[in-house]
Amino acid sequence: MGRWQGRIADPESNQPAPKLVCLECLHYPPLAARAKKIANTIPGLVWAGDRTRLQITSTSSRFQHRAERRGTRLVPHLAVPKLLALGRLQRRLRNLADRYVLRIPARADNPYTTHLPVLLAAARQRRVRRILELGSGTYSTPTFLDRNYFPDVEKVDAIENDASWSEKAQAAAGNDPRLAIRTISGAVAAVVDTLDVGTYDLALVDDSATALERTATLSRVAAQRPKATLVVVHDFETEEYREAAQAFLHRVRITSLNPNVGLLWNDAMPEFGWRQFNAWLARHRDQVPLDDRTRWRRLIEQEAMGFLAPVSNE
Repeated sequence: MGRWQGRIADPESNQPAPKLVCLECLHYPPLAARAKKIANTIPGLVWAGDRTRLQITSTSSRFQHRAERRGTRLVPHLAVPKLLALGRLQRRLRNLADRYVLRIPARADNPYTTHLPVLLAAARQRRVRRILELGSGTYSTPTFLDRNYFPDVEKVDAIENDASWSEKAQAAAGNDPRLAIRTISGAVAAVVDTLDVGTYDLALVDDSATALERTATLSRVAAQRPKATLVVVHDFETEEYREAAQAFLHRVRITSLNPNVGLLWNDAMPEFGWRQFNAWLARHRDQVPLDDRTRWRRLIEQEAMGFLAPVSNE
């Protein structure tokens, strides 16, 4: 666990700033909230931390410290021993549960493809005509537009805040008139408030480079309480995403693939079918490459539709 500890001089007055310590993110919201509360008790300090970038600023000067390494958090040194001990215990218990209870496999060689079998199954279970893609993809976007896999799609609205990634997704999808990629410069979460998520049959949340930003996006989607929209979340092993998903009536975590995939919805569709699908995926994940969409579609049609009952989302 990397740390930075000590006093940093104020560049204007050359006076030492309050003693701080930089430590690995605890990945546990209550502890993070406690750290923030303690930090706010130090006069002249502003907390602005997230999982990828931290900044503590003295309001009396322009003193700043940034920790760019992923997974760090800045807290007052007096809180460190207790937070570290609780954080280590919580992280160890979670890792043991993932390994021995949920039996999550090793991370996929190509982590960008683990949501493909789930998306293909969703297209077989329900009629998907309108798709909201919060974070475009070189695998997901062209799959949505391929009538071999999503035969009913009429419109794909994609929101992307990475211009280079947007160009890659557009190139992979071609000049399909059903696709509208909107490239923005700020947070995707801010755009969600301008959309009616409930008008889409499926929404994929796979945006941003930081967990903090994607958590905000998912929270905004959940706040709208879409009635008939199936929300699919990539990297659902991330605890912050599962916390943000609590507002949905139904939540299923696909643990048979790593990164995990989350399925969230508010209608009456039972969870049991998708839990059976998760077990079925575990039996087939080593037999078929994750990016072989044709073989996955065939397998799903032959074997999985017995427990993934069709859903009417008209």
